[in-house]
Amino acid sequence: MSRAVEVVVAERYAKKFKRPFVVVVGYLKEYDIASFAGDYFVEVKMDTASISTGNVAVEYTYKGQPSGIGATTADYFVFVIPEGKGLMGYEVDLRDLKNALKGCALVRGGDGYFSTMKLLPVSRLREVACDSFPLELDLARLKEYWKR
Repeated sequence: MSRAVEVVVAERYAKKFKRPFVVVVGYLKEYDIASFAGDYFVEVKMDTASISTGNVAVEYTYKGQPSGIGATTADYFVFVIPEGKGLMGYEVDLRDLKNALKGCALVRGGDGYFSTMKLLPVSRLREVACDSFPLELDLARLKEYWKR
């Protein structure tokens, strides 16, 4: 995940709730962003492949260990996906995300096919999102994540 995307999302939350939010530095599987007060946690997922697949991948395990939705303590997921000439963020309550994934098959994928995940259609993601927002970010900074 690009740190730049997480910082932009944290800045948006800070403005939205008028209080500080911090980005986790280092690996933490439970969440990526937290309110400074510790009462609001967000997991950020960027899925550039969604532009060609029409799905976002929601990870459950990696190398047999819980990860992604299987390990998070976040209240919300923000999926960042390419749309048009930019990036859009879709905020989804964790409970709504779990309900939306109930009918999706568990598949293997990711680097080396070490992950198990469910593929959620982007159209369904838009339906269950409680908020959406464009990310104002220089896409050239994200070229290593941008797949065409």
